[in-house]
Amino acid sequence: MSRSAAHDARNVDLRKAFVDPSISQAVSVPTAAIIESRCKKDNVPWQVDDVPNSSGARIHWIGDRSAQKVILYFHGGGFGLPMFDGHVIFLIECQKQLERRGENVVIALLEYTLTMEAKYPVQYLQGVEVLRHIISKGYKTRDVVMGGDSAGANLALAVLSVIMHAHPDIKPLSLSGPLAGLLLNGPWVTFSTEAESFRDNVAKDIHGVDGLHWFTRKFVNDDEKNNYTEPLGADISWWKDLPAKETIVLAGGHELFLTDDTEFASKLKDAGVSVRFVECENEVHIDCFLDAQFGTDPGIMTFATWEWLGDVFSGVRGKL
Repeated sequence: MSRSAAHDARNVDLRKAFVDPSISQAVSVPTAAIIESRCKKDNVPWQVDDVPNSSGARIHWIGDRSAQKVILYFHGGGFGLPMFDGHVIFLIECQKQLERRGENVVIALLEYTLTMEAKYPVQYLQGVEVLRHIISKGYKTRDVVMGGDSAGANLALAVLSVIMHAHPDIKPLSLSGPLAGLLLNGPWVTFSTEAESFRDNVAKDIHGVDGLHWFTRKFVNDDEKNNYTEPLGADISWWKDLPAKETIVLAGGHELFLTDDTEFASKLKDAGVSVRFVECENEVHIDCFLDAQFGTDPGIMTFATWEWLGDVFSGVRGKL
């Protein structure tokens, strides 16, 4: 069962586009240009900061810089593709939804180095440094939601892993308290492609196994894979005392990562993390961003994200 004929047609086109990720990479528009174009089109305030000690990362601030609350966001794309317009459209809409609930929130988008220029652990270092930079600007950890989709969610988890477990190549970061929340949309939690949902959803999701293997090879060598790069493989003890008050894991019912993401959410729960897991029936990987990009009707993933963000910034506790 599908959501609509329009969604089916969109997903078929995307599967074709992702057959050869190198082509998608070659024709993609840089993250900075995507953000600038969208903010100008929507007449939304936008500023850029260089991130100190980050090997070239930049942070794009969208909205009111005087806001006390912030969503720090890492885009997906296998660490090899830039942000696409749907990311920015959806995040601006999240900002508007929060404003309707009386929450003034600025969006902070990390422009990290893609794998054409650098591999692991550069992107993780940049994620840690952008969080350090935000805290240095006076934002309180209790007012920061950090999140990402796909590889961006992997990056968000890596930042917290570095905070909890010292990484030999990344400067340690200590927090004064937990973040307000951790938003994980279709997180890439393992490089294995053996889970049940890879068989069940191979003809439904927007990307395929070969493409995922291509992105993995570009990002990390086999002898570098560890608990930072593959969070699903870490023991439950690794995730105890996760420095985020609330966590949400969203996965499409038709996505390849469904089984892995379900297992990871359960692992976090077993570690004592407050988790809200949402399986979005009949939706594919990062469907909320695709709906924003293509103008297709939003579904569970969109509304669950808005509800959770509103709850977190207003102090309502979530649950699995």
